[in-house]
Amino acid sequence: MTYRDVRYKNAAKEAPDFSDEFLVECPKCQACAFLLPMGEDATDSPHASESAMNPRYLECSACSFQRSWKPGDLNFLRTLVNWFGELSLYLRVGCGRHTVWALNVAHLSYLEAQLEQAVAGATELPPLLEVWLEDEDPIDIAASLARLRQRLPDNLSSQVTSSAN
Repeated sequence: MTYRDVRYKNAAKEAPDFSDEFLVECPKCQACAFLLPMGEDATDSPHASESAMNPRYLECSACSFQRSWKPGDLNFLRTLVNWFGELSLYLRVGCGRHTVWALNVAHLSYLEAQLEQAVAGATELPPLLEVWLEDEDPIDIAASLARLRQRLPDNLSSQVTSSAN
């Protein structure tokens, strides 16, 4: 199973809790940009596959770049399949044979908390974390998650969310 297969498999299981916003690299300046659902029903869907079909709006506070995607756009479906196409997740870093990534601050906090539980002997782990732990040392994963947290812009770096627990 490739990283790509695992990413999509696990995204379907984890993303519903974290799909309200994505932190992505701005395609213009590579700073941290927000990709948010837009419209009245943007946050009503409990399933990632449904919420992903909501129109999305990108805004970069560093360079003021803005863009929106909506169902029916030529590249909308391809874009969704590839986590919004040309947009790369902002929170991603190499760790051995894997890329450790988080969708947003809440997802990062959740992964940090779950890794602590794994080290303490928890048996129920998010599938994504299980995959990383198969090949990587927990210390290396913790260091990668710490690098992701350091990468956060100042206005986000101190955010710790209740969804981490």
